Formats: sequence, structure tokens, C-alpha cells
Amino acid sequence: MAKLTDYDVTVNGFTTTLQLTADDAKRRGLTEKDTSAARSKASRTAAAKAAADEKAKLEADAKAQAEAAAAEKSAADAKAAEDAKAGAKSAPAPANKAATAPANK
Repeated sequence: MAKLTDYDVTVNGFTTTLQLTADDAKRRGLTEKDTSAARSKASRTAAAKAAADEKAKLEADAKAQAEAAAAEKSAADAKAAEDAKAGAKSAPAPANKAATAPANK
């Protein structure tokens, strides 16, 4: 008995699977890449590549957001330090009450 192999083909616009021998497939012009196994492998490979591309895009977006947040924080820290420096120069230092209070002894 001849070995049957599944081939994915399009008939009248509909994709279907045919079980054919190697000779029958050759007569119909089908090759190894038309087999269900080959197409499944190609589909899995394409899906894996798409998932990897999506992951890389998400990682790049996350990195860009982290860099933007770091730049924002750095700018805010610089502004706060500048404001603190300016505030320290203009405001008088509070008196130390503990140093001027009488001793309890």
C-alpha cells in the first residue's frame, strides 16, 4: 500500500487538505512545501518571528519610557536642588531653641 501524505491546497478559493501519494502529488504539481507538515512549520516559524518582533518593540518602548522618566526625574531633581539653594540663601536660619534654653539642672 502506498504511503499517503497530507497536502494543503486551495480548491475554488477554499483551503482544503488532500491525502495523496507522492506520484499523485507530483502529477498535480504539488511539492514538499505544499505538505501540511511543511506549512505548519512555516506558520509556526512566522508566528514565532512575529512574537519576537512584538516583544522587541515592547522592550524598546519600555526602554524609551524609562529613559524619558529618568530624564524628567533628573530635571525635577536639578530644579529642586536649585530651588533649595536659592531658598537657603534668602531665608534666615531658624534659631536653635535648645541652645538658648536654660538648663534644667
